[in-house]
Amino acid sequence: MRTVKVLGSGSSSGSAHRRHRHLGDSEVKDLHVAGTADPDVGQHRRGQLSTTSPRAPLLIRPRRANTKCKFCRECQSPQGSGWVDSRENGGVIAGELSSSPLLEGSASADLASFVEHLESRRLDPGDRLMLEGEAGQFFAILVSGQVSVTRDGPDGPERLAVVGSGSVIGELALLRGVPRTATVTATVPTVALTGDTEAFALLLELPGVRERIGRVVSARLAEVVRPVPANLQDGTPILLRPLLPSDRDGIAAALLEMSAESLRRRFFTGGQPTERVIDYLVSIDYVNHFAWLVLDARVPADGWAVARYVRRRDTPDCAELAFAVKDAHQGRGLGSLLLGATGAAASVGGIRDFTATLLSDNAPMRAVLAKAKATFAFDEPGVSRAELSVENAALRLSDPLYRELQSAARDVVTAAGLALAHAARSPPAQ
Repeated sequence: MRTVKVLGSGSSSGSAHRRHRHLGDSEVKDLHVAGTADPDVGQHRRGQLSTTSPRAPLLIRPRRANTKCKFCRECQSPQGSGWVDSRENGGVIAGELSSSPLLEGSASADLASFVEHLESRRLDPGDRLMLEGEAGQFFAILVSGQVSVTRDGPDGPERLAVVGSGSVIGELALLRGVPRTATVTATVPTVALTGDTEAFALLLELPGVRERIGRVVSARLAEVVRPVPANLQDGTPILLRPLLPSDRDGIAAALLEMSAESLRRRFFTGGQPTERVIDYLVSIDYVNHFAWLVLDARVPADGWAVARYVRRRDTPDCAELAFAVKDAHQGRGLGSLLLGATGAAASVGGIRDFTATLLSDNAPMRAVLAKAKATFAFDEPGVSRAELSVENAALRLSDPLYRELQSAARDVVTAAGLALAHAARSPPAQ
């Protein structure tokens, strides 16, 4: 990966060492970049410095590590103060990264090689690492410190999260080729490592990282999906959105409200699920395990039902279905609607068939599946197994609602599969 250093203006001799912070806007066009005499390589446009090569991220290196870049502070460019070549401290940085949950289990030699493809940046409180609306040309791993993630709202900036060391950020815009949806600002002195698509491909090759990144990317995509509005048979407005890990407390509370009979039909026992089971219910990767949550459109914090499918390991084009509906909302058509919704999501996940294991006396669920032309067979005493096609499940929805749910699920379902595979296929650095 090429490292490009901005040295100054004029020739590459004495005047070239003039510190970058002394340049005014009128002098920016005369910046020279090491290795080229093209004055158009350095640009000040829309608050950003860039190079003519998309694979050569600009590295601004002040003469002293503690020298602030006045030019970049004025334009609030993401290429701000304190860029330092990570190869100067590669061993130290690799050691710090090894304690990150994301990189747990990675060999020191592999981490050191990966770090060579990154740039290290020191941020002071208030420095911006990423800006909402800009092109997503790099991702970042926080080595130390803390950043605030915000987005523009009708009443000013809205804080979405506070992120600490060991976290990866900015990968969504990089993978999807879309503008950033949030601004990332340091709240304390922070060190971040940044890399482009090629560096991200190397990251995915580290042991276990692909799966962990897949979960992170999918969950973040699920968080930004707009809930899909729908109506029950009696006209009651509801919302459907993917279930999130942050819904755990709500799921635990809803289970406490369910009757022993409803719990028996769902879990084959009338007792409350264990904490471990609840953890599993919200540990979703959206590729092999997907779930829809139904909310009251009038009180969006009130969840009414959940439907999920879990891909079978022995037959990857088949998935197991499961539903849970609060007692107060049973018999209102939620079962048929959720069956269609799972079909919409599964249709973009490469799943062709559903199976469902249910108690033989679970007449309501049996009726819902029968309407989708399911076939039933004996599984064990008191238990039946149903089989049906994803296509027939999806037919339980109107065409417009099916298309909306399918669109809402597409990015989420394919994130860890298609998007990450695309990143891994990126050509190696020249």
